Amino acid sequence: MIPDHRSVRPSKRSKRRQSRQSNSGIQSNHPLTPPTATEPSESSVHAFPVAASDDTVGENGFPSFSLGDICDPSPHSISDRGSHSAHPPAHHSTHVDLPYISMPRQGDAADSYLGEPGYGVVYGSEIRQDADGQRTHTDMFPELVDLPPPELQQGFEETFFEYCYTWCPVIDRDTIHADMDKSPLVVNALSLAASHVCPPVIKHADPAMYYDRVKQLFYGDKEPNLLMCLKSIALVYWWSPRPPSRVHRDSSWWWTTVAIRHAQHGGFHREPKPGQMVRSPVSPGLRRRLWWTFFARERLTAICQCRPCVIDTEDCNIPFPTLDDFPAKTIQAEIFIRWVRLCATIGNIAKHLQRTSNNMISQFPVTLAKDLIHWAQTQPPHLSLPITAERTVAFNRDVHQLHLPYLAVIIVLHLSQTSSPQPLPRAYPAAILAASCIARILKDCLTRGRVRYLMGISCWYCGMAMLALLHARQIKHLASYAEEDLQIVLLALNELKLMWPTANIFLRGFERLRNNPGSSGQEDDLLFDLEDISTLHGIDWTSYFPFASPHTSALANILLANRQMELPLEQTGLELTAFDLTDLFEHFDGFCEGVPFIED
Repeated sequence: MIPDHRSVRPSKRSKRRQSRQSNSGIQSNHPLTPPTATEPSESSVHAFPVAASDDTVGENGFPSFSLGDICDPSPHSISDRGSHSAHPPAHHSTHVDLPYISMPRQGDAADSYLGEPGYGVVYGSEIRQDADGQRTHTDMFPELVDLPPPELQQGFEETFFEYCYTWCPVIDRDTIHADMDKSPLVVNALSLAASHVCPPVIKHADPAMYYDRVKQLFYGDKEPNLLMCLKSIALVYWWSPRPPSRVHRDSSWWWTTVAIRHAQHGGFHREPKPGQMVRSPVSPGLRRRLWWTFFARERLTAICQCRPCVIDTEDCNIPFPTLDDFPAKTIQAEIFIRWVRLCATIGNIAKHLQRTSNNMISQFPVTLAKDLIHWAQTQPPHLSLPITAERTVAFNRDVHQLHLPYLAVIIVLHLSQTSSPQPLPRAYPAAILAASCIARILKDCLTRGRVRYLMGISCWYCGMAMLALLHARQIKHLASYAEEDLQIVLLALNELKLMWPTANIFLRGFERLRNNPGSSGQEDDLLFDLEDISTLHGIDWTSYFPFASPHTSALANILLANRQMELPLEQTGLELTAFDLTDLFEHFDGFCEGVPFIED
């Protein structure tokens, strides 16, 4: 680890504290929890530590302090802050000060949203005056915070824009340096995401250490600027220390929900009126990108973790993002816009599945299925999944990733539980072809190297693909081709487990299901027919796949090129929705009531 700091001159009390500490890093064996409001005591109210003596210098020449010195959960009293000068003390020129975290003049993103129904606007002037007063008290001294050296920060910045920006366009090239200069929280959050996606080869801090710093800064209220907090929380999405098999405050579900509540408090869910924009320095485009980033993630979590949708779109009037909301009209911006639209449909499907019976024959979401088809068939050519040929020539990792949630949801809608006692659900042709397309996407990615850039929810995509392919492997004329695709999915999961602990759940589940498929000697025509469940509702299942052809995969060749083999759809039994998959992975703690959940 490289201890790296910016510092200011220490008080005597902080020096005494430092001499008592045995470890100058921020490592801790105890989980962090949000601070509780306690009465500040003599020990909890202190000046911020600084580096002025040789005993505070680390092994690499950087000042070294415990972040616990400045992230005491007990709040600093207003009287204590008021006793200090409004300017930082003078210090030796070799030390680098952190600028003030937040010094807005008129208003900032942390000002509460005033909605008309509650008549908060009537007391608007008093509320604004109080906000101004609170803001004044948050102008503290620069704090000592561990930061990576400039060369690592530059590398992390490049990694973010190459691998993460498409799905998290909340920091722009023309503002990133200003954000990092004024917010240690943003620096550590960016370092967390980038070092996990593409770890530097040179010596560097572990992602877990960056994560601890983020939590201490955030829960310690060391960043009063709401905009910087939202940007930082958005970056935590690329880290998961453990699966969400138990309730904890490290999951993406937790952080996304925290971000949504913060954004709603700031009125990000509402399109600001002209008068409101006078006070806010946040551009409408950035507001929309932040809001829709959290919206898309929350909708994906709803389908894969069986969580209720947190955002009620009826309460929102902020428009969907457009190219005008981005600094540049790039393909990354186009992909983000299409992704948000897809996630909106996925969220509606999740709500439908949670609120209806599990008999998909009578409760099949026809309108939502048609929305999925419309999304796929209206893709511009440069965003269409390029897997029509045997080889992918025009590979774009973001275009490939864009279609993973689309294909996984098709699988969810086209699985059914047969009446026979077997652990595996029946997969209809649409589910099998979607799974094969997922395998093709993963193969294209693996062919080109590591897949650390895949988000954690990719484990769930793999898990859904395995269910359909395991069923297809029981069908004689599909078995060998399904096995080929299964091996690709397993290879991807073994790569993903290096980053995402939840991948191990699906790998262990695969071993159990493979060794005990529960087949009861059924004939192939009972295990497989080419008339899909959606056909009953007037949907041609092949319309889900405008990008597929018989050359996409061996399974695609059979499913698409031999439709004359269609058999009637006969007794399908009780349909299995995404919310009835519990017993498929029943010996694992960590699957909600119905869906094998995944860190997304």
